[in-house]
Amino acid sequence: RYLKTLELYKILELLSKEATLEDSERLALEIEPETDFQAVEERLRNTEDAYIFMAKYQAPNFAGAKNVINSLRRAQSSAVLSIPELIAVAETVRAIRVVKEWRQNCLSMENTSLEDCFLSLVPNKYLEDKINFAIKNEEELNDNASPALYDIRRKIAGKQAKLRENLEKIIKGPTAKYLQEAIITQRDERFVVPVKAEYKGQVNGIVHDTSA
Repeated sequence: RYLKTLELYKILELLSKEATLEDSERLALEIEPETDFQAVEERLRNTEDAYIFMAKYQAPNFAGAKNVINSLRRAQSSAVLSIPELIAVAETVRAIRVVKEWRQNCLSMENTSLEDCFLSLVPNKYLEDKINFAIKNEEELNDNASPALYDIRRKIAGKQAKLRENLEKIIKGPTAKYLQEAIITQRDERFVVPVKAEYKGQVNGIVHDTSA
């Protein structure tokens, strides 16, 4: 009743809008007044030190950080993470490194009440670089992500080249007269050539699609 009278919820809404991370935004809305005197003093010291940090060095950059705890737990259980999950992990590790480096550059600030927070940050540049090297974009891994993947894609490229070579013989050879157009296209990720309907029995292969 007192909190409602004081309109604490309005203050917390304003606070939540300053949060960079989704979790921080949610946690800001759940803040309740502290009733333990020592805890209040500690929180006030935290706030004062944070204010001094920002006044002297501006706020650290948390951009890109996400809550990846579920992904990490799955990875710990030998699950395979999706590319978006790996990107989120890399971005979070990068954000941790950036904040850690920011703290190390705040040379005039020593033994603050926030040191435990900074000490809990453990950068992992090796993991960050490994993920970034392996991922091409949100949908594709780089060929060199692993020796096995490189070998598989090399074989696929070889097979595709062989297929195109065979189709080139069709569109340039004696069977070209049975085609609607002398082109190679794709249907359902398969290479095809457009055969005239009345000649479909003249070209060896399977009909994958029919034009209206």
